[in-house]
Amino acid sequence: THDLEKLLYLHVISLQIKKVRGIVDFPHISMVHTDPETREHAKLNKQFQKMIDNIKKKERPSVNQTIMRLLNKYHPNLNPVQREKVLKTIEDYDGAAFLRMFTNCEIIELNRRKQVEKTDEMGDKIEETYTLPQEIRYQGPNLSAIVIGGVRVSRGLTLKGLTNTWFTRTAVKPNYDTMLQMARWCGYRKVKGINYNDLVRIFTTRDIANGFSTIAGVERALRDQLELFSDETDPVEERIWIQQHDGFRITGRMPSRLGESNIFGEIWATRTWTHQPPIFGHADAKQANKK
Repeated sequence: THDLEKLLYLHVISLQIKKVRGIVDFPHISMVHTDPETREHAKLNKQFQKMIDNIKKKERPSVNQTIMRLLNKYHPNLNPVQREKVLKTIEDYDGAAFLRMFTNCEIIELNRRKQVEKTDEMGDKIEETYTLPQEIRYQGPNLSAIVIGGVRVSRGLTLKGLTNTWFTRTAVKPNYDTMLQMARWCGYRKVKGINYNDLVRIFTTRDIANGFSTIAGVERALRDQLELFSDETDPVEERIWIQQHDGFRITGRMPSRLGESNIFGEIWATRTWTHQPPIFGHADAKQANKK
């Protein structure tokens, strides 16, 4: 709980820094991804709500002291002029505005997916809904929210204005590709020409951090091989090597519906194509794709 309270404070602090820089009318998001289980998401939601309630009961000097301490610790390289403006802005807030820094922060759960079905008089299904949304509804340009979720936030979802991430979920033996998909801190870094990439903070375990470092090296080596290709290179004829590391799989197995497959090393390779694909073989298509 203490660590998550730190995330709540940093969410508020980084939003104030953005405002001082002139970043307004754009969402400000922090993300928590610890577990795929929906019960964990509900538990974290209650913890954040309780933290906000506790902060409302604290003396203002105590909250100010925590803000200053975390600002100095996690944003030590912040421009001194901006630092003073942030602290002065917070100091000048009246009581209600001061509390709104925390109470205006929405706690949003995604991916709980508890399905509710509605049926007609004959028992036929006419509607199905979920108790919580699977997407963020950006109803206003100034949304401030901490998003909690599992699979939905780990892959296939872009969070506008994502700045702080609490990420502690890992597989026993993760895949390169799915772990890269979980790197949700990649994305927006500039609003109307104003950067905030220096405000991004990621909280995770040492093992997960080392894992992402390993995968980043593998991807860099892969890109280096691809950059050697020329316009005349036939990608079907070239073999690209992907470095394997203990404790990781390169990718998951392909679904059986995609055809008979075999394993080459750690790569699950389909046998669906027995000849060069038309997209590379047809003269017109080849030229168009090169362009």
